Amino acid sequence: MERLDIYDYAGRPTGQTIDRKHEEELAQGQYFLIVHVCVFNSKGELLIQQRRKPGDVLDGCWDVTVAGHVHSGETSQVAAMREAKEEMGLHVDLTHQAPLMRLRFNNGFDDIYVLNEDVPIDSLRLQDDEVRAARYATREEVLALMHKDLFLPYMDSFIQCLFDMRKSNGFIREDRPDIQ
Repeated sequence: MERLDIYDYAGRPTGQTIDRKHEEELAQGQYFLIVHVCVFNSKGELLIQQRRKPGDVLDGCWDVTVAGHVHSGETSQVAAMREAKEEMGLHVDLTHQAPLMRLRFNNGFDDIYVLNEDVPIDSLRLQDDEVRAARYATREEVLALMHKDLFLPYMDSFIQCLFDMRKSNGFIREDRPDIQ
């Protein structure tokens, strides 16, 4: 049984947990935590995965590199590293990296980590029961997949933000044109 910690409106653990299959039953003001890891190569392309979720409406859709729930007792960094290893066979060290951003959605928070690393596709070890395929995609390709309902239904602005902020913290640096 997979347990999730319950967080308050400010993203602080409450000390309570819930079974993952009941996450939709959280009361108002209760939240769970998920993580995303987005890997960009040196060409500025995003490593994306095609989901394998038989029976799910989003089966076969593409998504960012890695996504998953934070289990009870885990930090988001530990969960992101675990999910990267489980889903893609990626060994990443996020122990000293804060998420690029934390977003709130209906009943959860989403910690988003960004890595800039050239990961060869043939080095990936895809989790057969969750991931069909992986490839790199440009911003335009991701947006086109979204508009054809072939990518998870994120907002265009979220995808734009990921690509725009992949090498910075959101500030334009006049003295560092390489990170704009």
